[in-house]
Amino acid sequence: MKRPFSSLSTEQRNPRTVGIDSLSIPEILDVLNREDEAIAVAVGAEKPKIARAVEL
Repeated sequence: MKRPFSSLSTEQRNPRTVGIDSLSIPEILDVLNREDEAIAVAVGAEKPKIARAVEL
């Protein structure tokens, strides 16, 4: 049975970006930059698993 997309964490609202439309451009860029930094940390933490998956 397929899992509905709405149940995936990647399809949920990001609480750190709620209200982003009301921020100034510099504030929006700060939020986006922090989110981008979080990606690098998450990938770094899972690098061994990612490498194993790529090598399959």
